[in-house]
Amino acid sequence: MNTRSKKSFILWLVVPVLVVTLAGCSLLGMGGGPKERTIELSFTAAESLNFDGTNSNAAQVAVFVLGATDRFLGGKVETFFDADFDQTYYAEFAADTLGARIFTVRPGQTETQIIRFTPGPDTPKRLYLGVIGDFFRRPENGRERAVYALRNKSSERVTINIGENSIESITR
Repeated sequence: MNTRSKKSFILWLVVPVLVVTLAGCSLLGMGGGPKERTIELSFTAAESLNFDGTNSNAAQVAVFVLGATDRFLGGKVETFFDADFDQTYYAEFAADTLGARIFTVRPGQTETQIIRFTPGPDTPKRLYLGVIGDFFRRPENGRERAVYALRNKSSERVTINIGENSIESITR
């Protein structure tokens, strides 16, 4: 075998091995650090949103990307909109949170927003979206909040339907 044939043979042997190795690392997530994830949120608000007895009003809605849901489900509404309301609780809750934003939602309107976050090495595999509204009239049975299990994807679209004084549903 001449030198050129040897180089060609080695090239045909090395290149496929290199391609398979790089593809495998990419598929297994070994191709670098954690990847940013994006959640596209579409808020759809009822015409009678945040009804105070006379008028419909804009409402604040807080959205959290969570590794655990217990503290979110057990906390007082005020805590999620004012970190000074219960500083000790909020500090504990922050340990469950990978991302957080507060949005203003207007009656009868649909609005799209984006949340971006990067999971860390200790992030649980199963993540949740916690959504809570600050309404004039608090609904019964905790319907001011809802939890949604996120898929393990780099991007996801979620629709949050907000009723008069409650989070009605969260859907794909």
